Amino acid sequence: CHKRICNSLLKETPKFTVTWNDATITSVKNGEASVASGAQVDLNTTLTITVAPAEGMKLASYKIGEGEAVTTVAGKTSFEIIVTADTALSVQYVEQYPAKTIAEFKAADKNTEYKVTGIVTNMDGKAIFIQMGGDALYLLDYGKHAEGVAVGKKVTYRGKLGEYNGLLQMSNPTLVKVEDAAADEKIEATVLDETKYKALVANDAAKLVTINDLVYQDGSIAVKTNINFKLGETKVAVRFEDKGDSANILAALKNIKAGDKISLENVNIGWFKGPQAIISLVSSVKVAELTTAEKIARVKAELEGNPIVINNGRSRRYFAYLRRCNDYLVT
Repeated sequence: CHKRICNSLLKETPKFTVTWNDATITSVKNGEASVASGAQVDLNTTLTITVAPAEGMKLASYKIGEGEAVTTVAGKTSFEIIVTADTALSVQYVEQYPAKTIAEFKAADKNTEYKVTGIVTNMDGKAIFIQMGGDALYLLDYGKHAEGVAVGKKVTYRGKLGEYNGLLQMSNPTLVKVEDAAADEKIEATVLDETKYKALVANDAAKLVTINDLVYQDGSIAVKTNINFKLGETKVAVRFEDKGDSANILAALKNIKAGDKISLENVNIGWFKGPQAIISLVSSVKVAELTTAEKIARVKAELEGNPIVINNGRSRRYFAYLRRCNDYLVT
């Protein structure tokens, strides 16, 4: 009899206690049966653990007691463990989208989504320009600006790093949050002279700048087109995108002629195999007023070079005699 009792005890399956103390562990199941913290289960029981990470977090690993962290569960919301001893279960989380500074994001892995924060300096029909300190980033959202995003706001976006002809950008960004910027976070435009413009590199794309005394050379005054200016002896390509404030920008520039000067205040550096100046708002365009002498020279050139059509349908060259009198143009 005693022998039978001993044999029976030897055949009993060992039981172990399973415990946890984490509200993100939403269920522990043995098959379809729920297991409560502190319950005992048999040796080699397979338990399914389900977790609910806090917003913005994801599962990184789990540990049993002081054992090594198991990372094969990273990114999952459920996993299995096999009980072989008393089990004190804990789980570890990391941010789902790690935060990066703009500079760090530009050097990051292109296959991973990150969060980036900056101050909105401009928006146009293609992108949002953000900057924090001296680092700036181009957010390619194709003009689909999220509600609440505005110039001067502090925004956090998440997305992956992309590159197009040297332009580092966040492609298809997703808005995380919008905040009011602190007073000391306001972005001031950097004034570029010819030397500073020539020194620009691809990493300067999206920066807020002011460029004075640009002289119009040629190029159609139209959206999504390079309009050619010179800053000293250096060519500067100026562009503005469709939608947004494009109609007003077009109206402000449409009458400029070769040799006219403009200044661009609070515009952004674009990049397409080299720097560009991107206009987002008509308020950035300052067309220089012609002097009286310049007006006289321009009208004289127009009159001397163009035929006039008269009422009988015949055309003749109209000779204008110009003289200067008290700073007025007289014919």
